Amino acid sequence: MRERDDASEERTGKQRGASGCACGKDASAAYEACCGRAHGDANAAAALAAEDVMRARFTAYVVGDAQYIVSSTHEESKDRARESLLRDAENTIKRIRFHSFRAKRSSEKDGEAYVTYEADYTQGKGRGKMKTLAERARLRRDAETGGWKFVDAVALGANASLDDAGDAAAPGAPDPSRRPM
Repeated sequence: MRERDDASEERTGKQRGASGCACGKDASAAYEACCGRAHGDANAAAALAAEDVMRARFTAYVVGDAQYIVSSTHEESKDRARESLLRDAENTIKRIRFHSFRAKRSSEKDGEAYVTYEADYTQGKGRGKMKTLAERARLRRDAETGGWKFVDAVALGANASLDDAGDAAAPGAPDPSRRPM
């Protein structure tokens, strides 16, 4: 297992609890048998479907595993090119408390995949107003491992459909290279 921030054990227990892994895929699966395998084993991570990579990235934010955010980011990602990616992930872990993840649609074709999802979060220590992040993430196969890795994401605006997995960004969507998940 990789080192995590000081609050990760507390965060992990509070957010996973007895209900299983934070990714929400299987309520009966413990973290160690679900996303924890991908976080601690590069071979397990490379075998994941695109949707499961996004679930594992969400869970990495929950448990404080900023290194997984870096390792699951494609080398062609604008985020990956930034020297501060690890610091950015660590800061997000400290500032944002993610609560739930819901995959709405995913598709894989010709070395690219799209995953449309919602993630509920609060800022600070989790006492603020619950907000929902709705995005369409793009992933590509990694040339070395063959596994899916995050490239970028487009925030879906209020007028966008969560089932929209097309190539066009929602009206008014921010620069996809700046999206953290």
